Amino acid sequence: MSRSRILLWFAAWVFVAAFLGVVTAIVGTELLRLVGVVEPGEASYQRSINVIWLIVFVAAVAVPFVFRRRFVERQRTDDP
Repeated sequence: MSRSRILLWFAAWVFVAAFLGVVTAIVGTELLRLVGVVEPGEASYQRSINVIWLIVFVAAVAVPFVFRRRFVERQRTDDP
């Protein structure tokens, strides 16, 4: 696979990771609001959104790097 194609796929993956982070942060923060941990309009609400987004974003971006060796080794053993 060419370098430009890999960079394009990685850019798409980063975009998807950001989107997943936003959706998860909103849903997670609203669940925390229902439980009573955070209140809308307060700093804790925004902090909750930012922290959840950052955790999900970093975890999603790290997935290709964490599992890279596993997929590369599997491809090599599957080849005849």
